[in-house]
Amino acid sequence: MTAPQAARASVSGRAWLSAYAIVAVEVMVARLVHADVAGLVGIFLAMPVLAGFLLASVRRPSRTIWLVLVSLFFSWLGDWVGDITEPHVVVKGVFFSVAHLCYIAAFWPFRSNSVMRRPRYLAGYVVVVVMLLIWVAPYAGRLAPALVVYGITLGAMAVLATGVHPLTGVGGTIFAFSDMAIAVSAFVFPYRFGADGLVIISTYLLAQLLIILGVVAVSPHAPAEPDPGGRGAVEQA
Repeated sequence: MTAPQAARASVSGRAWLSAYAIVAVEVMVARLVHADVAGLVGIFLAMPVLAGFLLASVRRPSRTIWLVLVSLFFSWLGDWVGDITEPHVVVKGVFFSVAHLCYIAAFWPFRSNSVMRRPRYLAGYVVVVVMLLIWVAPYAGRLAPALVVYGITLGAMAVLATGVHPLTGVGGTIFAFSDMAIAVSAFVFPYRFGADGLVIISTYLLAQLLIILGVVAVSPHAPAEPDPGGRGAVEQA
């Protein structure tokens, strides 16, 4: 990539990022005022815009980048298909399970830097996930086994995300919180809290953004001198 090309990519990336911020605010405002159609339009646009930012911010798509893009695709399906089909929680769960598996595959090469190698921190993730599952699973009825599998997948994604970049690690943790909040609102308090409430949608949008920002941060996205030791972290993955 030449210097002018890198400059154009940087400008394009900022434009996509600004567009994502606008869409995210629109979605949150729509949810706050219960403008369902506007909210659906906004959430329909959110992940494609974030994918545009990712593609505009990296020098060349690597295996990790492609896996992250596939995860964004299945997240996008879960965002809107899950809202217009019944049962919402099951449909969303299927699509987001695939999304989390793609994130796990994308982050796996970075596992040596993750909390998997720090038993005390890893224990914290395990305890939180197990306690939440113990609390929520009895309310899920026939969906309890699927909820347990989903919770384990979600926890694994959050753990592996810590190996990529601090932003990705925080994003993965917030994503886990957002998804578990959906489970609590859907099964434990089904008539007291909306599964698509403002807190859930805002944490979800923030989580996805932080994950992508972390992936971009460790991706080669500017001209560099030849590296005799190999390529950038994400290109190696």
